[in-house]
Amino acid sequence: MFSRLTTYVRRLLSPPSGSRKRRRDRNRGFPYRTPTAPVTATDSDIDRKVDDTITSHEAVNAVATTNLQLPPPIPVFEFEYEPEYDMESDSSSESPTEPDTTANEDTPAPEVLVAKTSGALSSSHSTTRSQTYTVTSNARRALARLAMRELYSSSEVRIVCKTQLTHADMDRLFDTSDARNTVMLLFTAQHNPDVADTIVTQLILRNRFSDISQLRRFPYKSSELLCTLLTVAAARNYLCTVRHILHSPTFQRSPRNSDALVQAAIHGHTAVVHTMCADHRIDPTAFRCLPLIMACRHGNMSVVRILMTHSGVRARLAESDSYVTRALCEAARTGQLPVVRMLLVDPLVNPAACDNAALQNAICGNSVTVVRKLLTDTRVDPSIPVNGAYLGGHTRTRDMTTVLVQACSAGNPNTVRLLLSDPRIDPTVFENRALVVAVMNDNVCIVRMLLGVPEIDPFAHESKVLVAAIAKRSSDVVEILVTDLRIDQTSYDNALELCSGSGLLHCVKLLLANTEYEPTSDTNRSLDMAVYFRHFHVANVLMRDGRLRALGLDVRRKILLRRDGVDW
Repeated sequence: MFSRLTTYVRRLLSPPSGSRKRRRDRNRGFPYRTPTAPVTATDSDIDRKVDDTITSHEAVNAVATTNLQLPPPIPVFEFEYEPEYDMESDSSSESPTEPDTTANEDTPAPEVLVAKTSGALSSSHSTTRSQTYTVTSNARRALARLAMRELYSSSEVRIVCKTQLTHADMDRLFDTSDARNTVMLLFTAQHNPDVADTIVTQLILRNRFSDISQLRRFPYKSSELLCTLLTVAAARNYLCTVRHILHSPTFQRSPRNSDALVQAAIHGHTAVVHTMCADHRIDPTAFRCLPLIMACRHGNMSVVRILMTHSGVRARLAESDSYVTRALCEAARTGQLPVVRMLLVDPLVNPAACDNAALQNAICGNSVTVVRKLLTDTRVDPSIPVNGAYLGGHTRTRDMTTVLVQACSAGNPNTVRLLLSDPRIDPTVFENRALVVAVMNDNVCIVRMLLGVPEIDPFAHESKVLVAAIAKRSSDVVEILVTDLRIDQTSYDNALELCSGSGLLHCVKLLLANTEYEPTSDTNRSLDMAVYFRHFHVANVLMRDGRLRALGLDVRRKILLRRDGVDW
């Protein structure tokens, strides 16, 4: 056995022939450096070379750990996500069951990739030799022999075999001016377990993702770093790296494994999602089926199809309709019409669940095509009152409202026109709230559209619409209202008084130009309101009109008193 090993090593160190050299370079991917002179290696030469390298390495390492200041501990990435809204906020929520894990059930669900530090990477960064990771002499000799097989120099072999890396070593390994440094960097990261964690962490920190895609072995002492590397590889669509990580003996089941699946679903990497779903150590239903929700949000049809056909995902969706409803809401809110069509044909999906939550999100997302598709579904009734508790983003409200009011709040005229064409929707519910919301948003186009509906009376309910327009000080909307033909004498007096007290001179002139109605002088307080709030330019216009007279004191005396800040 020893003679065969010696013959194999002698063949490796001897100058290869042309065909064997090309075959070696093609299979290994390492650059081959041809010796300047023929070398006839013997067993004693190899052993002496290895012993000299190990001895010099131990001496340098002992000096470095006693006299030199080692680099600080390298932080490791932990990928977290912003919490999502809870579809079961009004009811008792069921925490997702994580088999064979000790994850906290209140772990926030991931959405956007965020990196933070969590202390030292491992104990190999300590300043004393006794606390470093122990490697036997035979293992160190095997690593040196492996490095010598790749025909590295003695100084390069010392760096490869170190248990700790100094700043100078890191600068040399990450120096891109020489291609051999990159080869040595990847070799050290895949064969030296003492410094592999540090090198891979630095690769992530320095955004060297192309070098990460070339890793095939993962001798890490930190399982969290392997999860982080899997997340990076899944987000960057490094399928080969993902497969090697999944086949690594150090890869274990962890709640953080689902972070990689979420990233692959967000970016639409179908092959990566299919590979990870086939592994039993990755749960596709983690974080309340977040991979499916993210795939629906970004419109990745192929990923949604893979996850919807997964047996574990379908079993989880059958337990509660809130998960699939949330996925449908995300697709509707972002306007992913193909995903919405695919989900509506699934028997597990109910578009009318949670007070038409899908239709509400489609309206708030200004997705007209999705709204039209949902209105054609017989299971959706747009006339029922909703409370907006299942809306995404920052538009939630607990007040009872309708989908038409939400469309007016979103400010999309096309959506409002589409809803008004539906005979099931009553635009006058909740005291013309749809028109009031449009007036408060100063949306003239939607106001004109709603005033064109015969059922809507803008001066009903104590002229609430007119009061809202004047309080908003929207001259355009007030002008539309005061010129409306449905105005009566009482509404005319109220409008003149409110416009005078608000200083809307243009609207006051429009009301005074109306010959159909006249201000009632015995009850009208328009002139007093204009003087009291110091709108003297409005008071002058009212005084020129012979139909108005002051109540109580003379108007000129009131104006002088108000200019001096005295009340009457």
